[in-house]
Amino acid sequence: MVDLEKLYYDAFDIYNAGNVISAVKQWKKAALQGHASSMNILGVVCEERDYDNAVAYYRLAARLGEPCAMNNLARLYYDRKNYKKAVKWWMASADLGGLDNIDEKDVQEMRKFADAEGAGSLDLNSLR
Repeated sequence: MVDLEKLYYDAFDIYNAGNVISAVKQWKKAALQGHASSMNILGVVCEERDYDNAVAYYRLAARLGEPCAMNNLARLYYDRKNYKKAVKWWMASADLGGLDNIDEKDVQEMRKFADAEGAGSLDLNSLR
């Protein structure tokens, strides 16, 4: 059995050594076996050149409950001025504790914005 966490972290060493292609292959191998963090990092790798694939990877990871992917997906939606989807994913991440680096005041502001936009909170079970 493949240790997906080890595969994921080993890929960072490969990436940092300058072998991006091999690192991406390892992350893809882990992602194909359901490793959400690998899906998220593949979204990061794709983001500058391939918006659609970045969104696809983030969405897959977010649906598996990966808070970082939810934040990344929300940021992409926000940048494209799709505020309703952005708030939904930020709220889902906040519900999972994925906004640890944002203070409570900012979270409350996002919740107010979500209520005003009719976004509410996102039920992860409805995405499966």
